[in-house]
Amino acid sequence: MEFPDLGCRCSFKACQQLDFLPIRCDACGSKFCCSLAQCFFPFLKVYMLPVCPLCNKPVSCPRDFPPDAAVSAHIDRGCQPDPTLTSQPVYSNKCSLTGCKRKEVCAVCSSCSKTFCLQHRHPQDHQCNKTQSRPIHTRKFVNSLQEALRRSLTLNAEGHSG
Repeated sequence: MEFPDLGCRCSFKACQQLDFLPIRCDACGSKFCCSLAQCFFPFLKVYMLPVCPLCNKPVSCPRDFPPDAAVSAHIDRGCQPDPTLTSQPVYSNKCSLTGCKRKEVCAVCSSCSKTFCLQHRHPQDHQCNKTQSRPIHTRKFVNSLQEALRRSLTLNAEGHSG
């Protein structure tokens, strides 16, 4: 004999079991039987950070951690932020060119190995000293390299044809 006025049916369509002590999901508001006590849409839950009653600042707390324990730990630290949760600055790289204050994704110069913003990333844009000190290949040196390459290709071609 069922008591339709007592309890309610499980919100899960495949179950629909009558439960006298249904569990209400705080994420979606649906009621589930004790065997399906977990909601299928936990991402719908509105999550609010707990606020410290002493300093009135929000206390960072992971979703699966009890908020009361996080506030208690915050108070035990003297209302100081958790040192394990301190984040690194988003833009830690700064342009190495004097006078430029841009903090963005930086490129490393292949010549001088310094970091520069996108505007100053090319060696000619930041007056790179390393590029000016590089030996400039003369026409004579280039011709001798081409001649050596031509000779080695000729020797390889003669060795493979016979």
